[in-house]
Amino acid sequence: MTVNTRNSLIPHILFVDDEESARLLFSIKFRKEIENNDLFISFAKDGQDAWEQIEKIGEELLLINCDINMPNMDGYELLKKVKKAHPHIIFNIVSAYTTDEYVDKALALGATKFFTKPLDFGKLKENLYSVIEKNSAAWFKLSPPTYDMV
Repeated sequence: MTVNTRNSLIPHILFVDDEESARLLFSIKFRKEIENNDLFISFAKDGQDAWEQIEKIGEELLLINCDINMPNMDGYELLKKVKKAHPHIIFNIVSAYTTDEYVDKALALGATKFFTKPLDFGKLKENLYSVIEKNSAAWFKLSPPTYDMV
């Protein structure tokens, strides 16, 4: 019997952005954490793609960083769906739209943080590790190790 720890013991993060360059930059900036198995990061190209992944990942998903303006389903609509179906998931908005109207709407819908583009990856990482630290006990209760029979 071997312990399968990839999804159960490594924080699972979802990054949602319709711009491929943004997804690539995010993967580059978090390369060290990914290679060291400190984080497991999934990527989605729009809200609909993200929703399909969220439904598969379920309780093991800890945090979503999501753009607002995307095709098929925007970040606000995804935020509403996530908060209704999976209220434990922490949801941050990452957007170039920074007027009070955008920020206020995101926070009113349940976003935890609003990060502006271009991203300050230092602040994003600081927030991520703070979320992991604050939620680790509850998250591990939701995500016990799974076992594969060999």
